[in-house]
Amino acid sequence: MEDVLINNLSQIKEDLIFILPEIVLSLSIIFIILLDLILKRWYAGLNKALLLIALLTAGFVIINSGFTSLKNPVYIFSHFIVISSSVYRLKLLLILLSALVIPFIPNLDKQKASIFISLFIAILLGTFFMISAGSLLTIYLGIEVVSLCSYMLIAFNTDTKSFEASIKYLLFGAVASGVMLFGFSWMYGVTGSIYLTPEFFTSLGNGPSLFVITSIVFVLIGFLFKIGAFPLHIWIPDTYEGADSSVAAFLSIVPKTAGLLLIFNFLSGLNNTGFISIIRELLFISAIITMLLGTFAAIRQSIFQRLLAYSSIVHSGFLLAIVCAPSTNAMSSVLFYMVAYAFANCCVFFINSRMISQYGYGLIEQYSQPFSNKAIYGIAVLIAVVSLVGIPPTLGFTAKLLLFSSLWESYVSTSNSLVLASFSVGLLTAIVGLFYYLKVPYQIFIKSGNHSMKLSISYAEAAILLIYTIPLIVIFFQPEWLLKLIADI
Repeated sequence: MEDVLINNLSQIKEDLIFILPEIVLSLSIIFIILLDLILKRWYAGLNKALLLIALLTAGFVIINSGFTSLKNPVYIFSHFIVISSSVYRLKLLLILLSALVIPFIPNLDKQKASIFISLFIAILLGTFFMISAGSLLTIYLGIEVVSLCSYMLIAFNTDTKSFEASIKYLLFGAVASGVMLFGFSWMYGVTGSIYLTPEFFTSLGNGPSLFVITSIVFVLIGFLFKIGAFPLHIWIPDTYEGADSSVAAFLSIVPKTAGLLLIFNFLSGLNNTGFISIIRELLFISAIITMLLGTFAAIRQSIFQRLLAYSSIVHSGFLLAIVCAPSTNAMSSVLFYMVAYAFANCCVFFINSRMISQYGYGLIEQYSQPFSNKAIYGIAVLIAVVSLVGIPPTLGFTAKLLLFSSLWESYVSTSNSLVLASFSVGLLTAIVGLFYYLKVPYQIFIKSGNHSMKLSISYAEAAILLIYTIPLIVIFFQPEWLLKLIADI
């Protein structure tokens, strides 16, 4: 008995080296909380600096550890976590996407700043576990870490709208979590295991059809909640409107990317079962409805951040369609699309955060008022929304071209009518997207308001806008730079 315990402890010690990025993020949270207790004054910008240091340190550990060159997957902590070179590269991508939000994180007072940054890092930590999960329990813990921290971040504005948004998010999250956990319990009942091994999926495929399909649907409901796809999309508009712009931007990018990767990995495991066809069809239906609902709801919006919430739903539909399409380029198309979406989305959220910080609200018609530096903000918004629509010469065009090419490739190889429907609806909603995305550039360049406003811009803020917009133009002309990096994943 003692020898077994010693061997287990020794194995755990050996496995710890493979989760160094997670350890770095965990220690960063502890350090930030301790620093809050020690410092008598929280200096402006310190929260951004600490977050950047934590992300850079985690990225440095991944790059210099040699983990990105692992030849075979490594199963650690008794198969609870699966590590591979691809997983580490995906962690680097999540770190990059998280860093894009740092410029417009609010400068909070001492009582709130350390908690805000700690929750931010904890969400990233949860996404790491989601993409490296080797068991049902790890998936659940990863999703719950992301969800619980998100509920608290939403409420950080401490006004009625933020609290309402947080409570709505919590209620929908609790339902989705319970349904997903119920599905996990059924899967365990069928397979007798919680570990996501080939044997697990083989046993699942040999189980009673109705029982297994129901359990998979229950589990996918939890996954769809994380990416904001139908039928678990209802929380997004109120949540994004009530949240700080930096939180809304972060939730629209990082957890969504992790959720899509989780769905992709789960479907890959189901490929050898007899249920994959019906599950893919259900997901295609979900993607089609998601695109339609998000598009036609976005048309009616008068608040910019709420419009961006519905557009986030539309993009979830695009990405869900390609994730469940049996295409060889599906995953690379999703990652390319998420990078393009992240830069453009952060740009518009950053500009909207400046408008809200100056005037307390972000109505679309507000952008028609004459304000200082209007040309700078207008050009940046125009580049970002043109990329979100998918018009050249922006990175969004290349991203949508890859996405629709993969969908068409999938249709040619399968002749599945739902794949064709997803392709057609995707094109339709992309065209309709022109109408609502160009509302803000129209207000800035065409409409003319009566009340002059002062919306200043510093050199640092101008540099931030360049960081967001230049890649959208440059990578359009040199897409192979990004494609090569993604191909290595």
